[in-house]
Amino acid sequence: MRAQLRYLPLLALAIAACSPPPAGNDGGDGATDSTPADTRTDSRTDTGTTTDTGVDPDTGVVTDSGVDPDTGTTMDSGVDPDTGVVTDSGIDSGVIVDSGVVVDSGVVVDTGVVVDSGVVTDSGVGPMCPAPAGAITLPMGSVTGMLAAMPAGINNSISCSTATFPTNERVYSLNVTARTGLVLSTDNAATTFDTAVVIRRVCNDIGSEIACDDDSGSGTKTYVRSVLEPGMYSVIVDGFTSAGGPFQLDSSVFTPAANATCASATVLTMGSATMGSTANSGTNQSPCGSIEGTGQVFYSFTVPANSRANFAITATGMQNVRAYVTDSCTATTCRGTATTTTMGTAVNVAAPNPTGSPRTVIVAISSTSATTDGAFTILPTVATLPANANCAMPTSIAMGAMAMGDSMMGGASPIGCSTAEGEGLFYSIVVPANSRATLTTTRGATQNVRTRVLDSCTAMTCAANSITSSATGQTTTVANTTGSPRTFIVQVGSSSSTTPASWTLQYTSAAPLAANAACSTATSLASGAMLMGDTAGAAITEPCSSDNPQLFYTVSIPANSRANFSLTRGGTQNVRARVIGTCGAMSCTQSISTSSATASTFSVTNTTAAPSTVVIAVSSTTSGSPGTFTLAYTGSATLPSNASCAAPSTLAPGSMVTVNTAMGGGPAVGCDTTSGGEVLYYSVTVPATSAVSLSLTRMGADNAVMRVVDSCTATGCYAGGLTTSATAATTLLENPSMAPRTFIVSVGSTTTTTVTATLAAAAPTMLAYTQSNTPVMCDDMAMATPVMGSGGNLTGDDSTSARTMLPFSISYFGAMVNEYSVTTNGIAQLWTMGMAGSPTTEFVNAPIGSNASPNNFIAPFWDDLQFDTPNTARTATFGAAPNRRFVIEWTNIRNRNVSGSTMRFQAKLFEGTNVVEFHYCALSAAMDAFLTGSSATIGLEGPTGVEGSRAAFNSANAINLMNAIRFTPRP
Repeated sequence: MRAQLRYLPLLALAIAACSPPPAGNDGGDGATDSTPADTRTDSRTDTGTTTDTGVDPDTGVVTDSGVDPDTGTTMDSGVDPDTGVVTDSGIDSGVIVDSGVVVDSGVVVDTGVVVDSGVVTDSGVGPMCPAPAGAITLPMGSVTGMLAAMPAGINNSISCSTATFPTNERVYSLNVTARTGLVLSTDNAATTFDTAVVIRRVCNDIGSEIACDDDSGSGTKTYVRSVLEPGMYSVIVDGFTSAGGPFQLDSSVFTPAANATCASATVLTMGSATMGSTANSGTNQSPCGSIEGTGQVFYSFTVPANSRANFAITATGMQNVRAYVTDSCTATTCRGTATTTTMGTAVNVAAPNPTGSPRTVIVAISSTSATTDGAFTILPTVATLPANANCAMPTSIAMGAMAMGDSMMGGASPIGCSTAEGEGLFYSIVVPANSRATLTTTRGATQNVRTRVLDSCTAMTCAANSITSSATGQTTTVANTTGSPRTFIVQVGSSSSTTPASWTLQYTSAAPLAANAACSTATSLASGAMLMGDTAGAAITEPCSSDNPQLFYTVSIPANSRANFSLTRGGTQNVRARVIGTCGAMSCTQSISTSSATASTFSVTNTTAAPSTVVIAVSSTTSGSPGTFTLAYTGSATLPSNASCAAPSTLAPGSMVTVNTAMGGGPAVGCDTTSGGEVLYYSVTVPATSAVSLSLTRMGADNAVMRVVDSCTATGCYAGGLTTSATAATTLLENPSMAPRTFIVSVGSTTTTTVTATLAAAAPTMLAYTQSNTPVMCDDMAMATPVMGSGGNLTGDDSTSARTMLPFSISYFGAMVNEYSVTTNGIAQLWTMGMAGSPTTEFVNAPIGSNASPNNFIAPFWDDLQFDTPNTARTATFGAAPNRRFVIEWTNIRNRNVSGSTMRFQAKLFEGTNVVEFHYCALSAAMDAFLTGSSATIGLEGPTGVEGSRAAFNSANAINLMNAIRFTPRP
């Protein structure tokens, strides 16, 4: 955290509420950045990578395979991209292409790409590729080149990495005249940086990708292996980092094995061992797992109905091999994997088929080494599945009964929840009316077991689930809150997709539920009443950050009142109370838990003019450990009128008020609405063309926060939430219009505690500057001077220049400034001669008018920005005295909220007139909210911070490439 915190945006304040805000770490600070991590105070996390990767987050599998999800056929237009000649008649020729994907299924699919005209209507097609730098000559040869950092927007996405590659691409043509096995590699001394290599039929179409590799060679070098059919291809060389450098791409060919492609898989025979080798294996791309740069050979096997095939894989040499089982050549996930560890010892991978029809599966085998081939045998055997391997035929377990199972005889993959784990068996239990059933699952060995309870075989979620973590039995509970017996499906299986498990499942007991175990049957709690409860009779959880079953109570709170409650645990087990607006609410308004035998107190406010009913849910804080408690409604008190935003107290400019939130309403409106306790509301009216400075000073040890909104229905804040220390915090309310403007100010605590503070509104002052728009006219900075940082050109993250003399002095908020400093975060500070202080590196933007550092700055775009080498800031002086202009340009700077982005903007200072202008020259993604100001401050701030001229604060579309912003000093 920074030494001095200016501004806490949404969800930044720590509270004891229902759902803590997500961490806001700026992931851009890493091994290449020695500065502390940029800890943002909002919910954004800057990872430096795009968020839509096309990669399944559970399996690491590329989900966008270019295969039509409805037909299972590839989107092949049948048009040669080089000649524009239709090379396919739309009739299935039976020709299969390298990766095992059937190129033409007999169905002509509209790709949305007009090849001859170059018009692309399909979003899977990337930006245009650069012209080929040469050709790769087979059977063996090398090409060399140089990659340099380039602006974003010219790179094509690749399938084998989630990163955005920041170097320029180098493309080579490749002509294959006969079916050929090909290896391309940058694993050599001539390549000096992290590379990626892609083979495509169409250069800028990721859907035509044949093979792709990033780091399968040594270190971060590339080793890509594939089998190519005759045709023309594009080979793309790209770089992972912005450093770039020289590279050498080596090529070699081999004669592919007969089963080097999935389409030519060798058919296996049940009970018969087949010998194989990865020598002359094909592609090194697999739908699951990493295959470490090695090629694969393929086998197919038809699993009979209601059976489970087991494939025993034995390494017959010193080199280990790995096996993958998939449902088809076009599958994007694997059913299972296994890797040999000892020569002569088999490992097993299974493929269950719980359906009533035979199913053909594919087994792919690769070496675990990119340089050494592996020999092996593969032996398929088949066993009949038990009936309860199918969810439609579960084994019934009566209360008190026990059943044993083994996932080696499991059927379908898990359903409902935790679906990335192993297969299992299905059971059914009948839970009596208004009862809670308890199941106990005990694992048979060291592998943990998952127990899932489902409402039906088609359920998309689980009614309950648990996992064993030791040899001790794990309990799972499920409630039936209806008035009739109810049947549930229980699936038990291994918690691992690769390691089998065994278990014992017992239907231990069923106990009646408490009358208020359901929200619909909640117990009414009257003012002054005290009720005792035991969560052993609880049943279900409401979707409000709940961790355990709850008991429910309803409370009617009088109009314009604050109701007070206490929660006391009855034993040693802590309990938690949550306030829910209505049954089924997706969030709670409060959460309070006990930590000792002393009562925990909380309150609920009703700022409306009519009584309001809320729900209070009480649960144990520990899973499987019920707790007893006492819940008391201790009484209510009438709120002051300004506890509601609709009736704020008037705070006249030049006056001050003492605030005590003990009788506040809440929560706050506008921004940060889930943080802190109750608030009180005030209205401040700013005269035309004037500004009023607000200051908030805490009177005790607890911090206070003020939020400024334009209206009670605002969804964002004019000035956000400003926290205070013992020193007053300020914000500036500006009204450049010709009519008075009224703001709403709420004051509250940064936590759930109450605070006292003073809120003062200074006397109005005339705005120091008028704002207007002028056409963007960016100066040519080709001959400009780079701004110098601590070790050369200003670059990197959170960096600043030293104080430097301006070419001429200007009057700024009434004082003559003659020095400037530039930060990588889009602001430049102005300094009078001898002015104390050091240049800022603050990356968290704040509203104009805060007295916290930094002050006396111009902010064309204050946000979390970064210069990537060789980009930097530049300065130049144009014209002749006394009519010169001094220009500072942030050249191709990156917004860390938008991966791969670049921005170019200029701040201009005019001699004589003292005018300041902001010009926006280029945005790599002009429609992106972050690049147009959604988390930026734009404007001028004076030397004390309580004077300024604000153009925008956290406002999307605040800037564009057509209009510059001009600040003209008032006479």
